[in-house]
Amino acid sequence: MLSAIQIPIWKMLIAMMGFPCVYILNGFSPWTTKLFGPRADVSQRIPFYASIIVLHLITVSVIVCWVNALGYTAAAFGVDLAQALIGGMLLLLVGGILAFMQPTQRKSAAIETGRSSLDLLSPTTRLERLVYVLLSLSAGFCEEFIYRGFGLLALRGIPLNVVLAVSLTSVAFTFLHSRAAFSFKFIFWFGSGIVFSGIYIFSCNLLLVMVVHTLFDLILLFRPITRAPTMREI
Repeated sequence: MLSAIQIPIWKMLIAMMGFPCVYILNGFSPWTTKLFGPRADVSQRIPFYASIIVLHLITVSVIVCWVNALGYTAAAFGVDLAQALIGGMLLLLVGGILAFMQPTQRKSAAIETGRSSLDLLSPTTRLERLVYVLLSLSAGFCEEFIYRGFGLLALRGIPLNVVLAVSLTSVAFTFLHSRAAFSFKFIFWFGSGIVFSGIYIFSCNLLLVMVVHTLFDLILLFRPITRAPTMREI
C-alpha cells in the first residue's frame, strides 16, 4: 500500500494547473499550428515531437527537485530506479527496432490537406519514428511520474479521497494533450487517466504503469494512413 506524501499546496497547483497550461500554450506554437492547421505542414512533425519531449523533461525535473528537497525517494512512489533504467533501455531498444523494421511509407509532401489529426501525428519516415519512440518514452515515464506517482500521492496527502484524487489528476493529464482536450477526445484521455490510475493503485508499481503507457503510445508506429477524414472530423 502506497503512503500519501506531504507537498505544499502551491506546488500542487503548479503541477496540476500550471504544467497543463504550458502544454496548452504549446498547442498554439508555430510548429503545432502548422502541423495541425488547415494546410498541414508535415515537415513540422519532428519539431512538434521535440517540443513535447522538452516539456516532459522540464516538468519532471521540477517535480524531482521538489520531492528530493522534501526527502522523498523513488521508492515512496512505487518505483525502483534500477528497474526503471533497465525498463527504459529495453523499451528504447524495442522501439528502435520497430522504427527500423516498419517500411517507410510514401514520402509526404511538405504541405498536405484532407488528413485526420491522428494521421498527421503518425510518424512516416524512420527518423520521425525514432524521435517518436523518444517521445513515447518521455510520455510514459515523465507523465506517469508526475500525474500518477506524484499527483495521486500528493493529493492524498492534502488529504483527498481516492476518487477525487484520481479525477483531478486525470483532468490535469487530459489537458496535457493541449487543444485535443477541448474536443470529444477529452473523454478518451480522461478515461486513459482513470485506467492508468487504477493500474497504479492496485499494483502499487509505478514502473508497470510507465511501461503500459509507453507501449500504448508506441502502437501509433503501426498505424497505416488509409483514408482522408470526413468533413465532420476536420
